[in-house]
Amino acid sequence: KNLTGHMIGPYKIHAGKSLPSVNTGDQTRMLAGELWAVETFGSVGGYGYVGHGGNCSHFMRASSAAPTWQSSVLSAKATDLLELIDKRFGTLAFCPRWVVQEAERSKPKMAKGNQMWWSSPLDELCNLGVVNRYPPLADLQGSYTAQYEHTVLLG
Repeated sequence: KNLTGHMIGPYKIHAGKSLPSVNTGDQTRMLAGELWAVETFGSVGGYGYVGHGGNCSHFMRASSAAPTWQSSVLSAKATDLLELIDKRFGTLAFCPRWVVQEAERSKPKMAKGNQMWWSSPLDELCNLGVVNRYPPLADLQGSYTAQYEHTVLLG
């Protein structure tokens, strides 16, 4: 009931307009030439209302975060992590597992020692609004849910 489809732009997953998945009287229209993500959310035993549940597993660089002030307020570890994120993922979504794999490949010193080395710097980036958290979508506890996203280019 509260999930929306959205436009997709170059290296920006959530760009421009959004459109509710149920009839709300919204007058937004999809137009020829636009690229859209159509999201569907199925729930058995729930209300059909999306909420956030569980530990956050996906993150995405905030496209509006200005790089000029960030380096002056970030810790050295957060700055290193942000450089890795910008170089490998840009504004596309990522999960910590991919960050670890990229660090092992391109910055082995960064990933040495503690397996959770990325956690504190990533929290710092999220708390400052440089990176956004995308927790799992869930309905009523105990219900079964599934979320799908289909990409459509309108001709």
